[in-house]
Amino acid sequence: MLKCKGHEPATSFKKVTNLFNKFKTNHQIHGVIKDIMDQVKKELKAKFDSYCFVSVSLNPDINKILKNILLQLDEKMYSHIDETWETKQLIDKIRDFLNNRRQLFCKRIFDSNDDCPADLCGVTEKILKKCGGVPLAIITTACLLASKPRNSQEWNKVNKSIGFGLEDNLDVDKMRKILSLSFNDLPFHLKTCLLSLSKYPEDELIRKDVLIWSWLAEGFITDETRPAGTSLQEIGESYFSELINRSLIQPMSGYYFWLEDGKVHACKVHDMVLELINQLSVEEDFVTTYLSDGQQAGKCTYTTQKKKIRRLSLHNSNKSYASQEAREQLSKVRSITIFGKVDSIPPLSSFHVLRVLQLEDCSGMDKNHLNHLDKLRLLRFLRLGHYSATELPESIGKLESLETLDIRGASKPNSLKSHKSEAGTRSDAGRYEIFTGACNRRYPKEIIDMQQVPSGLQRLFMHDSYMEAFPCWINSSMLSRLTTLSIWLGFEYLQSDHLDSLAELPSLRFLGLALAFVSEQLQEKLTIHRGACAFRSLKDFHFYSSMVPSFQPGAMPHLERLYLRIWARLRRGDLNDLCLENLHSLRHAIIYSLGDDSKAVVREALKDYPNQAALELL
Repeated sequence: MLKCKGHEPATSFKKVTNLFNKFKTNHQIHGVIKDIMDQVKKELKAKFDSYCFVSVSLNPDINKILKNILLQLDEKMYSHIDETWETKQLIDKIRDFLNNRRQLFCKRIFDSNDDCPADLCGVTEKILKKCGGVPLAIITTACLLASKPRNSQEWNKVNKSIGFGLEDNLDVDKMRKILSLSFNDLPFHLKTCLLSLSKYPEDELIRKDVLIWSWLAEGFITDETRPAGTSLQEIGESYFSELINRSLIQPMSGYYFWLEDGKVHACKVHDMVLELINQLSVEEDFVTTYLSDGQQAGKCTYTTQKKKIRRLSLHNSNKSYASQEAREQLSKVRSITIFGKVDSIPPLSSFHVLRVLQLEDCSGMDKNHLNHLDKLRLLRFLRLGHYSATELPESIGKLESLETLDIRGASKPNSLKSHKSEAGTRSDAGRYEIFTGACNRRYPKEIIDMQQVPSGLQRLFMHDSYMEAFPCWINSSMLSRLTTLSIWLGFEYLQSDHLDSLAELPSLRFLGLALAFVSEQLQEKLTIHRGACAFRSLKDFHFYSSMVPSFQPGAMPHLERLYLRIWARLRRGDLNDLCLENLHSLRHAIIYSLGDDSKAVVREALKDYPNQAALELL
């Protein structure tokens, strides 16, 4: 247990490993661990205000461990501890000593560990007492107060609203009341977006992109709320960020290397928050969720017949919709989400106003499961996760309102060509998006050789597996509206004319390019040339490869953000031709390389780069 002064701890895995290797050569194995711990204690003592070390057996006595911690923290203060103290009392004493609750609170509101204005100190202590030292309660309440004026009148209102709080016991109802205050303080659009997360199972990793696409499809984000100069996607991302800032969802990062760009691309919902929104969803008839045991999530308080379902979520559920009465319940469903294998999807002909069809595991499905798909005239978002059938239903091409087709994880969708031809003629093709992929597999040749794609395609993600060749349809004549492109090339080589095709895309603002193998023509260096129309709109460039790019003078004239992940151990001189100084609009660059030696090479090569503040070396 450590209370840090501001230094980084010295007990990393690598540090301990080095100590182990150092001591094992001169000691018997039974003495190695003791020597390591003595060394660790010595190094940590100067780095922390408080520290203690406790040995834990296979069958630990929890009270004994807690008493040991307290005695190490302050032996004089806690020398009177006797055998009658219960576990909760001991935990409370440790919590009080470390004073973490005040630090959590002040850090969230005032961006400091203990900088509360004098006129707010009294009400702050009252609120903290009601939070009972529970981190979730403290952080949630602090986020609520951060959105209000910093005066005692407003804060006292919040204090009174909490009621008796958690100071006496960790009662779930009291915790729920604190969370309810934060929910009720949300603007209407954020309440709607948060309630939509009740469709997810407990502890589910929720992808930000899929979540925002479902918000867009259901109309939670509209043109009426969009400030000038921003896209609906950007509005959705701001909603996502606001829910994180209010600690109502928990940010998750680093779950997939392609997205390691310093941004949050996924979240989870704390089980207490999920319980709250499940209950609110039931009360508001917002989302109806059936669990694996067939029971409904949340408690239904209706004494009369339940209203028709508006949003349906099935979690490994085998609930039957065979009866006519059951199917009538589905007539007003706007969204259906299924987690787990889709063994028995309700008949699609039952859905008359469906906007979202999100199937997370289609590995056991065939195209017959999607009969009557063309009846879904209002469908805007279709996700077929891990779709394993040999071909997609032809009726996909008849979905007049479809905006997003997400088939990442599909194994071989070989009927895609005709779908694109038909969809590309729609009047709203400018909003049409396709997302494809196949984890740990090659893309089927049918995708690479497509002859037609929607002319209004705006975002294309094909980075879940290798492509055996550069798709001939990625060019300015067929994808003139494309703004975002992420592709992963392998097993065939990227040629210079392919790079020219990328450079000529007139609307491209984000390019993610991963290269597993390179051609001899490139000679282990990707040269980005200047040109009158080359990358004219590009703002973000993410590059993943074992080779280093070279930016020629005038290349990517409007590039603001660069992320390089180099899959190789660099040697001195490997970065001589990188030439970041030729990127005149660059504001931020992240460079990731393998090993400490590579990092030293990067630092040496870029030591004279004029804008050091823009660099981040990982």
